[in-house]
Amino acid sequence: MSVRSRARGLSRRLFHRAAVERELDDELRDYIERLAEEKVRAGMGPAAAHRAARLEMGGMQQVRERVRDSRTGATLESIARDVRLAARALRRTPLFTTVAILTLALGLGANTAIFSVIDAALLRPLPGVRNPGQLVAFERVQPTDVFDNFGYPDYRDFRDRTHTLSAVAAYSSSTLNFGTGTAERIRGTLVTGNYFGTLGVHAALGRVIQPADDGAPGAAPVAVLSDDFWRHAFGGDRRIIGGTILLDGYPYTVIGIAPRGFRGTTTGLATQVWVPMSMEPLAMPSMSRGALDERAWGWIVIFGRLKPRVSMMRAEADMRGVARQLELAYPQTNKGRTVALVRGLGMFPDDRAEIQGMLTLLLGAVSLLLLIACTNVAGLLLVRASVRQREMAARLALGAGRLRLVRQLLTEGALLASMAGALGLAMAFMVARFATAVLPTSPVLQQIDVSLDGRVLAFTLAATVLTGVVLSVVPALRVSHVDPMTVLKEGTPASGRRRSLAQRLLVITQVATSVVLLISASVVLSTLHRLLTSDPGFATRDVAFASVDLVSQGYSEAHGRSFLSEALRRLDATRGVRAATVAQRVPPDDARSRVAIFHPGEEPPQAELRGRFFELGLHVGLNQVAPGYLHTVGIPLTRGRDFTAQDGPNAPAVVIINEALAQRFWPGEDPIGKLLSEPSLVGPPNAPLRVIGVAANHRAGSLALQPALLMYEPLWQRYDGRATIIVASSDPGSAVGIIRRTVAALDPTLPIFAAQTMRQHLAQELWEQRAVANWIGAFGVLAVVLAGLGLYGVVAQSVTQRMRELSIRLALGAEPSRIASFVVRDGMRLAAAGFVLGIPGAIVATRAVRASVIGSTAASPLWMVAGVAVLAVVILVACYLPARRAARANPVDALRCE
Repeated sequence: MSVRSRARGLSRRLFHRAAVERELDDELRDYIERLAEEKVRAGMGPAAAHRAARLEMGGMQQVRERVRDSRTGATLESIARDVRLAARALRRTPLFTTVAILTLALGLGANTAIFSVIDAALLRPLPGVRNPGQLVAFERVQPTDVFDNFGYPDYRDFRDRTHTLSAVAAYSSSTLNFGTGTAERIRGTLVTGNYFGTLGVHAALGRVIQPADDGAPGAAPVAVLSDDFWRHAFGGDRRIIGGTILLDGYPYTVIGIAPRGFRGTTTGLATQVWVPMSMEPLAMPSMSRGALDERAWGWIVIFGRLKPRVSMMRAEADMRGVARQLELAYPQTNKGRTVALVRGLGMFPDDRAEIQGMLTLLLGAVSLLLLIACTNVAGLLLVRASVRQREMAARLALGAGRLRLVRQLLTEGALLASMAGALGLAMAFMVARFATAVLPTSPVLQQIDVSLDGRVLAFTLAATVLTGVVLSVVPALRVSHVDPMTVLKEGTPASGRRRSLAQRLLVITQVATSVVLLISASVVLSTLHRLLTSDPGFATRDVAFASVDLVSQGYSEAHGRSFLSEALRRLDATRGVRAATVAQRVPPDDARSRVAIFHPGEEPPQAELRGRFFELGLHVGLNQVAPGYLHTVGIPLTRGRDFTAQDGPNAPAVVIINEALAQRFWPGEDPIGKLLSEPSLVGPPNAPLRVIGVAANHRAGSLALQPALLMYEPLWQRYDGRATIIVASSDPGSAVGIIRRTVAALDPTLPIFAAQTMRQHLAQELWEQRAVANWIGAFGVLAVVLAGLGLYGVVAQSVTQRMRELSIRLALGAEPSRIASFVVRDGMRLAAAGFVLGIPGAIVATRAVRASVIGSTAASPLWMVAGVAVLAVVILVACYLPARRAARANPVDALRCE
């Protein structure tokens, strides 16, 4: 093509563009004149009406500049101008901007709060550790289950035979009594000599435990203190290095202070002192002798560090090869055993699975809340778009590209979402800290560090960007369908039906999502109510207790028996104490200790039982109790007799079993007088136990589980040294103080722990159910409020748009009550559609809740009806308010405006 032809074509295009712009200028002037006339009819003076009309359009020159800017593309200067224009547009509507930001901040803040807990508990690597991504944890896999602990000899073999791990270390947690006078119970960790080296942790002061410290049992009583404990107990005094501290009454030399931030290798459970694994006989006195040489027992956690360029798959194959070697070499203890590797440290598999299921459920619920918030604000944006439709039509008429207007709307949505995201981020950490510290939750979650990091920022940013895009899509799509000529000539929306349909769909979505959240909340609340109000089979009101560890305090068996007997004698003589007893555990924790039982003569060899403990025999819960235990905790004795003072160490071995065990072990028979065998794992064999009584079933192990198989043995026949002193009193709160004073009078240096009433204890037992109920209940309330506001906005706008029609009806004699009922029916139809669409989602959600929350069952119809009724009332109020305004409208005023 020649230069002349190109110039001719360009001239024609410029002439055509000028003609179009002149035509659009004329249309725009006509539109401003009509807009001014409307303002004059509304009571404004002519001059003021023309000024207001021109101001509303932003001035001809400003519009032309924006048109020219739209043709230059998205340069940095134009983007900055878009942001300024978006901020100006939002500032002109402060009520809308405030409501939208607060609504979105609630949704984004709640999502960030839940994700920050997930990040701190499940995703964040251990602080203070070098290259935590290279660490792997070992799991012991057997035919019956997966365990997170091993025997110490197995650890040595894995450490010495690996080809793919640069180091293999191990640790085991223990509770220690620290100091003299009134001792303090602290959390200690026994570690192998290469523990700190494998983690890449160096001492802030002194040195860490080294392989030379982990030699002969009891030969190196040294300790490393955590930074927090050093500052708490010694005020940060550097002179403690080389000094001596007492742990369980035994002197340890402090050799170092761990770096600040390093709290051990278990998420949420901060270690305060580390001692060598070789100190196990002194630091874990309740363990049987020879634990360091027993391959069958599982009591240590093993972890390792991958060599450079070694994959997880290759390392696991290497460790499985070592496990096969051990299986061949030690068939009695290692038959059927293998190992699996899990990347990272921090949480035991069972705890991780439980917390992960709960937090995933909460993240799903809070995502629904964010969806409701987005649909609510999207509805407000549609209303706002209808007000700004004439502005958009004028811009299009002046030549602005639709893409330019879409970009402007996207900028407004992004700016709105950004402000909401910033506010939500600030709200999130306050909510997360409050929830993990105050609300019922697990001990692990209460001690996690909920702080800002890159993952939380990335999550919030992604959620904010997605929210901004979602908010801007609907108004942007509206721009693509606007006919500027029609709007400017007629002054009325050209797509009101489409807009109305979009708003109605958004409201239906809000109602449906609210139904899902409310029914999910009803499942959890119904479960919690059932667990709290059903009879667990033991007393829940008048019982208090506190625990002591006599072995760690250095008590001999004779001294310990004497101490407990004197404590019970004093408590029985105390005013206000109805009964007092001692047990190793209290309900529902009394099934935590597991033993294998057999019919006499069916016991396997001791070595085989140690190696295949979880595969042989009938496994039942065991609790050692003193006389009067069943009466004190309110468990009925249905047959036989209770323990007495005569059931001592020299008396025949006796046992009381619960009804579930009686039916399982001797179905259809009377168990009184029968014998059962509980073989010992070490030492001389145990004598058969004679059944002297049958106790009623109660929920043992957890209130959310069915009654477990359980048996009780006399505490005086199987003295353990770890005891819980239990008191029945009409005032259990004061009974805790009575126990403390009684113990302090006998031994002021003996630490007392876990002092609480039975009600407090049960509240901790149901932490998961209570936490989920609190969170989802709060989400459900917010969802109902947002759904009500969304429906109110749609119905109110519908009334405004149809005011002329409604006024004509009123002028023709229609009753105001009929007008109100007409409006209410319109809103309730939307709600009914939301209810119908929400039912399938609620069915899926309730299945997820029942799979994630222990003990949950189908929601009680009463709870479901109550939740739906609350939503229905809110929806009715949201429909009634606009309906009342429509019924009270003056038809003369409405028609005069038209």
